[in-house]
Amino acid sequence: MSKEKKLPPYLNSLGRFLGFASGASSALTQSHLDKYELTLQYWVILTALWRVNGLTITQLAQYYRVQSPAASRLISRMERDGWVKREHSSRDKRESFIFLSDKAKQHEHLLSLYEVINEQLTDGFSQEEIEQLKNLLTRIGNNAKKHST
Repeated sequence: MSKEKKLPPYLNSLGRFLGFASGASSALTQSHLDKYELTLQYWVILTALWRVNGLTITQLAQYYRVQSPAASRLISRMERDGWVKREHSSRDKRESFIFLSDKAKQHEHLLSLYEVINEQLTDGFSQEEIEQLKNLLTRIGNNAKKHST
């Protein structure tokens, strides 16, 4: 009779499983974006601008779920790389609006890339399992917020 080795408790960490799944998902998405010389960070910002062109950095930060300074640095790099244009508000020079460049407009078809990624990530899952997964992940996120200090 073979003895099955029990996993050490730290290998049974939910955070570990979530981290591996998140990392694999990001790597899959990046593999699709590489041929366009786009990073995952850039793509997330562009998905917001493909939906509503001309958002403020604060709005983009909220969409990306980062602080405004981090979003501002990312937008500066995207501007440098030719993906977006910044226009200062005529009302308030401290406020600026971010618009798609011509380069970014040419890649608007990537807005729906998440659908391809979702299909690949849930290959072999039933629709019921997909809905259950979304529900469970939402509950995990809510629990994490509820218990964080």
